[in-house]
Amino acid sequence: MVMPDDITLLNVLGACAHSGLVDQGRHLFKHMIQVHGIEPKIGHFGCLVDLFGRAGLLLDANKVIDKMPMEPVVSALGALLGDCKIHGNIDLGEQIGRRVIELDSKNSG
Repeated sequence: MVMPDDITLLNVLGACAHSGLVDQGRHLFKHMIQVHGIEPKIGHFGCLVDLFGRAGLLLDANKVIDKMPMEPVVSALGALLGDCKIHGNIDLGEQIGRRVIELDSKNSG
């Protein structure tokens, strides 16, 4: 059996996000740490934020950002900001928008 590496898992997490497979993505994220011993990188956390955000689980997505062991990247915050718009969460959208501005004040998005 071939063991997946961090790139393989990143791609599968992204596929889960685009397919709306929230439970499978959540399981895979935990599995990569517990079973494969792969420490998630910024891209894995970004996929998890995207997974939850697309599904309308905005508070779960925000919790991922808050608990990441590294500083979030603007792209993950921007994705969540867009999801806040789509799902109508103005309050969280304003909070995320401020964080985007703090991280990258020159970002016109």
